[in-house]
Amino acid sequence: SEQGHSLEEINAALSRIDGIEITQSSSRNLEVMPVEADKGKGLKALAEHFGITREQTMSLGDQLNDLPMIKAAGFGVAMGNAVPDVQQHADAVTDSNNDDGVAKAIMKYCLNG
Repeated sequence: SEQGHSLEEINAALSRIDGIEITQSSSRNLEVMPVEADKGKGLKALAEHFGITREQTMSLGDQLNDLPMIKAAGFGVAMGNAVPDVQQHADAVTDSNNDDGVAKAIMKYCLNG
């Protein structure tokens, strides 16, 4: 295209590089990280640091970069505006980010209100 390569072309080129993982957090960008770094591993490390079990964790997300965290949590919540893969792997779906979905999930699943 006139503006350069598509995200799909860039993703395909990057995917040939060993030791990195590529994910998307919107339709217009790619995130490139070392294989060892993702939000799921970060959640596990944080829980370990604070001495809490996986079952005591909840995560919320809407994009593919959130998928490892949704899967790693004891209770994964997809935002109402989440991409289909995130919604499919979540334990529950809350309202969108524009409709206070995070606050509603915290009230419902953490504060029982």
